Amino acid sequence: MSLYLSPYRAISNEYIQNALKSPSKEKATRIEIWEKIKDWFCGTNTSEALGKLYDLTHHNDKSDIESAFKKVTAFYQLKKMACPGHQNKFRADIADNQDGTHTFSYSIEDAMDEFKVVYGNTEGDISAIKKRKLTNDSEILEKNNITNQRIVVTLGKVNYDSEQDKLEGVSAANQRRVGLHLLDDRVKQKMATYPSLAQIWILFQMKCFDYYAQQRSSLDAMNGLNMTSVIGTADEWIYHFSQSINEIKTHTKKSYAKQFHDLINPLKINADPKLLEEIDNYILENNKKYPFAYEHIKKSTPDKDILIDRDHHQMMSASKVIRTLALNEITGLMSDTPDADLFLEYLSHIKDEIDILWSSTHKNDPKQQLDQGAYRDCARGVLSQLWSFLSAGDKEKMLENMEGQFGQRLRGVVELAAEEVGQNEEDRILISTIYKYSFLMEDVVLALRNDLGKEEFVVGNPENIKQLSELINSEIQALLQVGIDLSRYPSGGVDKTVLSY
Repeated sequence: MSLYLSPYRAISNEYIQNALKSPSKEKATRIEIWEKIKDWFCGTNTSEALGKLYDLTHHNDKSDIESAFKKVTAFYQLKKMACPGHQNKFRADIADNQDGTHTFSYSIEDAMDEFKVVYGNTEGDISAIKKRKLTNDSEILEKNNITNQRIVVTLGKVNYDSEQDKLEGVSAANQRRVGLHLLDDRVKQKMATYPSLAQIWILFQMKCFDYYAQQRSSLDAMNGLNMTSVIGTADEWIYHFSQSINEIKTHTKKSYAKQFHDLINPLKINADPKLLEEIDNYILENNKKYPFAYEHIKKSTPDKDILIDRDHHQMMSASKVIRTLALNEITGLMSDTPDADLFLEYLSHIKDEIDILWSSTHKNDPKQQLDQGAYRDCARGVLSQLWSFLSAGDKEKMLENMEGQFGQRLRGVVELAAEEVGQNEEDRILISTIYKYSFLMEDVVLALRNDLGKEEFVVGNPENIKQLSELINSEIQALLQVGIDLSRYPSGGVDKTVLSY
């Protein structure tokens, strides 16, 4: 039933019932925004218009540029969907807050009070940037070096030349785009000694370019919008928004540079320098077992002064480099589409750190070294330390991926590979290594559940993969990242159906 007020307008049954049941006159006479403006949209797709209205009135607490972009485009498009006679009731403004952030204010006359959304918070943007999938759309890396190679492989070859103050592996035309001018000489010196630090810096610059370029290109591609033609009109605010993207990008790069300085200079590490030196010596003695860490130790050996921060009397250990690189790669597990290659590579670095710590701590106690339960306790402790800087939301996303299809499938892949290696290899170190990956993925889940205070301290079953023929090429390549070459085994895989009898 509807109450007709005129031949053209009616009060819906929903509002009649609201008036009858409301405890106050204020609530009884409240009319939602859509009811006030729905007649402005003749011939418009109602669900699309309601979707824009939802974007404008929800999630106003988010301060990253992506969230602001969603509201800006929703407001502009909703205005253009309205009949020309009502478009002048849509009012918006972009204000520079003089602290690196901007405010987007918007309202609809006689329908929606003014909303204010502050955006450009560098903490939010940096977090979003780190979670992006890596591409070379920025063309920062030399394109010739990427032919037939994964981007991360090419990135791993980047190093800093202190004499020429440039990054090798980055095209000459892009040297000015990578922000070296934001780094001081002490940080650059350490980048020259530890290439992985230069790689971490470049990785962020590449993702930063993609993040802001996506917002700007999406804005320019919006149907019916010519950015230069809005200048001097009532829509000039959207031009100011496009300009604010560039300003926020510059501010974000400066903020990340400060974070990078805090991390690298003076490269603080919470451990006894003598213990760190002992760990480094252990790596030198066991260089075949820890080739990644050994390379960093070997590069730093000729000049011990580089390893020691004279002001703070703290030493840079190879395990710090492993940890720094691993912290960078862990963000891939927080994305909507985690990369199995990167995740196993991350686990490889973490496994090295745990092994180094475990072996050096218990080098005089062979029996303790064989205690698998204690080793896994140590592993979970290292994992918890590594992501202690993450928010609960980030950890929830990681756990969601590890307990969901991605984690179940990858654990199944590694479990099958472990069985295959165990059936075909005599190399005990290789067998032990692949089983460590299997256990370590379980420990990732357990450590996350523990950190998040989950009641059930359990791990679900991995996907049941019976044959190597069930693996796709990307999964086989991911195993190669951790030294497991399944092409060596002619059996075609372990048949779990047979093994179960």
